[in-house]
Amino acid sequence: MNTILISNKSCTSYKFLHALLLGIPCVHYEWVDDCVINRRSSDECRVENIQRTLLLNRGVDLLTNSVVRQDREREVSKPFVKQIVYLQGSRVFKDAWVSLVECGGGQAIKRWFKGTSELSLPTIVVSDQTSDLQ
Repeated sequence: MNTILISNKSCTSYKFLHALLLGIPCVHYEWVDDCVINRRSSDECRVENIQRTLLLNRGVDLLTNSVVRQDREREVSKPFVKQIVYLQGSRVFKDAWVSLVECGGGQAIKRWFKGTSELSLPTIVVSDQTSDLQ
């Protein structure tokens, strides 16, 4: 059985990010419409046969300002390998991000103490909109 995420756009929701990390294809809802309207068989509607135009983008590369596209192959992403990610925000926010960071191969920390060894300093800081970074 194939697992997919159906959405109307690329986003930064927990479900969308988790799907990308796990290599789960994220498709536009028009893919479902296309399969139903055209009475496609289950084989024709398999993930491997999804039209490239119906795969949602992974996001935008901030260095080049170019769109990062998904591949049809299930590609597990590990963007946090060897990274220590400091999480600041609400408990719900932190709990959700711990899962994403660990799924992405990193180590999440929720507390950061002054005098922490340089080897365990965070390389990435993630904060929700309610937190002041200090």
